[in-house]
This record gives sequence, C-alpha cells and structure tokens, in this order.
Amino acid sequence: MPNPTPTKETEDRQAPRGLTQPGLAATADGRPLFAHYLGADHKPLGLAFSRPSGLLGRLAGALMARKNNPMNAFAITTLAPQDGERILEIGFGPGTALAMLGRQAPGCPLAGLDPSPLMVRAATRRLAALSPAPDLRQGTADALPWPEGHFDAVLAVNSLPFWSPLDRALGEVRRVLRPAGRFVVGMRMTLPEDQGKLEPGCAPHEVLTLRGLLAAAGLEPETESALRGRRETRCLVALRRP
Repeated sequence: MPNPTPTKETEDRQAPRGLTQPGLAATADGRPLFAHYLGADHKPLGLAFSRPSGLLGRLAGALMARKNNPMNAFAITTLAPQDGERILEIGFGPGTALAMLGRQAPGCPLAGLDPSPLMVRAATRRLAALSPAPDLRQGTADALPWPEGHFDAVLAVNSLPFWSPLDRALGEVRRVLRPAGRFVVGMRMTLPEDQGKLEPGCAPHEVLTLRGLLAAAGLEPETESALRGRRETRCLVALRRP
C-alpha cells in the first residue's frame, strides 16, 4: 500500500535531519563540538532550535524573532554588504536577518536556506514585501542547491553549530562562494561567567577549533569581532581561498 502524501503537519513532525551528533565534529580533547549549543543538556531545546516544528518550533521561531535582532544587526554590520552583491543566509529561521538585509541593502539579491518547512513558511510571509523576492529554499547546509561561485557572501547567524556533517557543509559554503568571497559566522558565546545559563552558546576554545576547520575547508579566517551585551556575540569572517 503506497505511503500517504505528507501533509504540512506531518512534514513539520518529521525527525530532524542534519543535527550534529557527537563525534562528527570534536574539539582537540575529543569533546563534541558545540555540545551546549546542540542541547546536550537540554535536548528538546536543541531540537526545537535546530529544526523548528510543531508548537515548540513556533515558540522557538517567535523567540528567535524577538531576541536575535542585536546579533543579526551586528552580523550584518560585519558583513558590510555592497550594492549588487548576491548574499545567502544559511539557517534564516523566521527571516529577521534577511528582512534587515532587504532594508539596508535593497540592491542585493538575497537567498536563504533553512531545514525547517515551518521557518520557510514564516520567513516567506515576513519577506513578502521585498522586491525582488528572496530565493528561499528548504534544505541543509551539507547540500546547497546553488551553483559554484554563485554568491559574493554567505551569512550564518546562530545556525552553524547545527550543521552536519560540519566539514562537508563548510566545503559547500566554499563551493558556492566566488573567489575571495566572504563567509560571516555569528555565534552567541558562553563565557566563564555565563556557565549554567539555559541559553546555548559557544565556548572560546570551540571558536579556535572552528577556525581550524574553516582553514581546512579552504575558508581562510580573517577577522574576529565581539559585541558585548547581556551575552557576548562574536562574528568571525573567513574568505574563500582561490
């Protein structure tokens, strides 16, 4: 008997794909990379933010839209978009960073990829007034559906820790960037004074590991900057080597 055609509700409840599992990326001492980001201590939260679905996913999307604006603004300032540049955001969630980009850089063709059908629908509604409309697609970072050298810049805000396999995803970022194109990664940090807080974050030693992984993928780390508010945000810029 054939399987029934998936509905929107069943699509939203599908098991997450692309969530990094321990061992796929690790720090120098063998600990899973981004374990706190991935919800190792609060797994339902990790799943809700890696691929939002259902009621918990809707709540996660609303939380991202409300709380991530300072991080998005800092990442876009770091990106420094130039008129006419083609820009891709991976893991756009509810679409708030793309909305900022559309307002600040109206001459830039925008594209986005997110693994969550729920977030693709939410971002499509949020960005409906932009012209031209951003090219929004559902998928995971390890298989980007654009040709080689298509983008001038790639942006990832609070999403890279969920990419799996991370080395393959970074290779895909390099593939879709033009030579010398830039990759901007924005991450919330967990510093010693933040230990024990529920909000996920990246530890400083994990940033060092990520810099090595970027270099190995042909993305040369260049600058790193920090914004300190209630929590610290870091933006790392890497350039695609020829």
